[in-house]
Amino acid sequence: MADPVVTDIAQGEWVIVATAITCGMLDQIARGFDYYQTYRDTGGSAPATIVATDVPEEAVPMFQQNSQEIIASSVAIDVYVCCWNKDNKIEVKDRAQALMNYLVITSLKLQNKDFKKPHKKLNKLMKSGVIIDRWSYDSYLAWLEKSNYNEAKKSFLVELTNEMKSHNKPG
Repeated sequence: MADPVVTDIAQGEWVIVATAITCGMLDQIARGFDYYQTYRDTGGSAPATIVATDVPEEAVPMFQQNSQEIIASSVAIDVYVCCWNKDNKIEVKDRAQALMNYLVITSLKLQNKDFKKPHKKLNKLMKSGVIIDRWSYDSYLAWLEKSNYNEAKKSFLVELTNEMKSHNKPG
């Protein structure tokens, strides 16, 4: 995957920025513009075309407190974003992609589901030297240690987590 993935967001138009995700992060490139998000279950109909000059009722404001928005859902969703002032862009950085793939892999592994695609993406990011900072794995490892999952799953997830930790920014 290219670093970073940048999506053009046209004014007053819903643009799909993520497909079939349960977690992820969006980073804002430019400041001072009004962004909104909504979602649909993966494969569902896209939001209706925006025809008025008012913000749609389903639109949730983004980037109110900082320049990052975390996306989290218990089911796979498609995420849509619109911009209200003028054309702008949203950036999905390698760090966010690595964390998202890590979380997807851990979830799929625990559910006995195939995780080859996100694992391949994560390995590519790791080989490119992605730096992951501001992320702690301690609570996850503590939970995993106490969980009732079999040792093979635990061992895999501990190894994956340690690989992620090795990419944390020093200091």
